[in-house]
Amino acid sequence: NSMHRLTEYSKKRRGIEDKKEDYDYTQEIAIAPTYDKETLAAVASRLTLAIHDWVVSCCLRVDSTNPNLWPRFIDEIEKERPSRVTFNELLKGLQKTLHVVSENNEDFSKDGDPRAPVSQAQIMAFWRETEKFCGGEVTSQGIDNAIYRLQLQTWPVLAVSELQRIVEAMNNAADKWHRSSGNWYKVFVACDSDGSGTLTCQELFDVVRKGYPSLSIPSRVISDEGLRGLWRAVDKNQTGLIDAKEFMSFMRLHGAQLSMHKLTAYSQRLRGMSPVVSHQPAVAAAPPRSREELQNLARRLVHELSKSFHKRRGTVLSDQDLWALFFKEADHKKNGRLTFFQLETHLKESLCRQSSKQAALASCSSTMPMSAGNSGGGADSQALTLAPHELAIVDPAEELVTRTLRHGDLLAIWHAIAGELGVTEVSANDWRVGLYRLELESWPDASDDDIMMVVRKISVQADKWYRAGGNWYKIFKLVQGANASDMIGHRDFFDIIRRPLPSLAMTEKQLSDRELKGLWKALDVDRSGDVDVPEFMCFMRRWEVKWGVSHSPKAAEGSIVHRARMQAAATESGKSARLTDEAMALLSRNVASLSDATLKEAYATWGLEWDGYITEW
Repeated sequence: NSMHRLTEYSKKRRGIEDKKEDYDYTQEIAIAPTYDKETLAAVASRLTLAIHDWVVSCCLRVDSTNPNLWPRFIDEIEKERPSRVTFNELLKGLQKTLHVVSENNEDFSKDGDPRAPVSQAQIMAFWRETEKFCGGEVTSQGIDNAIYRLQLQTWPVLAVSELQRIVEAMNNAADKWHRSSGNWYKVFVACDSDGSGTLTCQELFDVVRKGYPSLSIPSRVISDEGLRGLWRAVDKNQTGLIDAKEFMSFMRLHGAQLSMHKLTAYSQRLRGMSPVVSHQPAVAAAPPRSREELQNLARRLVHELSKSFHKRRGTVLSDQDLWALFFKEADHKKNGRLTFFQLETHLKESLCRQSSKQAALASCSSTMPMSAGNSGGGADSQALTLAPHELAIVDPAEELVTRTLRHGDLLAIWHAIAGELGVTEVSANDWRVGLYRLELESWPDASDDDIMMVVRKISVQADKWYRAGGNWYKIFKLVQGANASDMIGHRDFFDIIRRPLPSLAMTEKQLSDRELKGLWKALDVDRSGDVDVPEFMCFMRRWEVKWGVSHSPKAAEGSIVHRARMQAAATESGKSARLTDEAMALLSRNVASLSDATLKEAYATWGLEWDGYITEW
């Protein structure tokens, strides 16, 4: 409110410019085209290359092991708030500092010129990918993590047999150079060159390729693609770092036969383990089942197990907790994985209840050595006499595993899940996700209009009961309930939509099951069966923006910012629109052809006094 104000001339002399509100790209980012992961990874590499060229042109030193390109660039374009940028600031920096944005909005091709410019639509898609785990601003670390995840998704997924071959090759090299066969901790220490206790991708690549004291494994033994696939398999949480526990667990899983810890026959006998090789039969081939039958069988299996646990414990568990508890009970080896025979055995113990006739058959089988014609048994022997068709041999494929599932049904599900993974043992998470994905295949794919309508209905219902329309964090916490893991499953989501207060109590008439399944299928992009806070909120807000709802921060009524905006709006509305130079030139040419008498007569008809001058007013 100072009385001393700088003129425009003084501001220019001092290098001061009036800050104007940046254009809001939120809606354009939400509706920007969707590109595949390979294209986005190529765009990220192109932007990083442009930053590298800019750093070199500024005569700055670039460390090959830790170049810190993005932090340098972000600090250059945003000096007030280091290491954080908005989309407007990033776009302006790419345009004015790097000159890497295409003027004709032509897309960058991953197969074309590696130094070609990038279109604004691709930058929006890259920002949308980066913003998934951030707010309206991203940090240099967030951009680095997003680029790493994009590149990781373009790396190959190796079969279990190939992973085992690579692990064996690394073990042989470790034994050759360091006499450490099966000692995976010693291998990890050799890989951890900086002694940080964590391993990066580059450190793993270096220790495999470089000469002694590294492993010196040539590319003909382990290719570069094999190394990338190995790292993708090890770094499951996609953080770019793995610790000793993760490394050793992975190596022991895929190199169990190479372990340095081997039990003697005496130790095996003390532990109740047979020292001889197990003659467990191989898993039979999968019986013919259609995808619809498999989906129905998977639903029935989950329903039966959930019902059994509810009856035994009096509580309803999520799918994740349900299978984790089941595997914990069945896993006698304590390695977190089950074979088909272990899974089938424990399902029989937990879910299969024999009928009275089956119990009679079982008791009868124990007395089969007795002669059927022995008359000394009296009434007891008559009670055990069964009809010939009741003593017929039962087909193993028809043997009940649960109340409604048979051996052949479970075998078909096993091959659909474990066969796709290429493993002979599955973890609780592998089995749960496999069953969920089978069920998800039968769910409808919702159109954009359907998703927008469903999101709007949920927002309206949340606003009706909790005044939380648009507050997706509050809705997520409502859906989450007592679960403290910051994750929700699809059954939890459906329950909170359908159940009465304190849930949303939406009936089938308000929101059909088909619409709800279509929404969840679009929400769960990675098909993991769980959704966390960033996924849920970004998805819902993106669709709100598409129908025109914005939740950008607003100034409080009566605040200094609010009064300043109101005053600026009133000033702008009070100004009259001035004629452009072209309009003024056209008016001058037409007026010049008129005489004073004509103009005086025209002014008289308008009720105005002619004074010899014409103004734009």
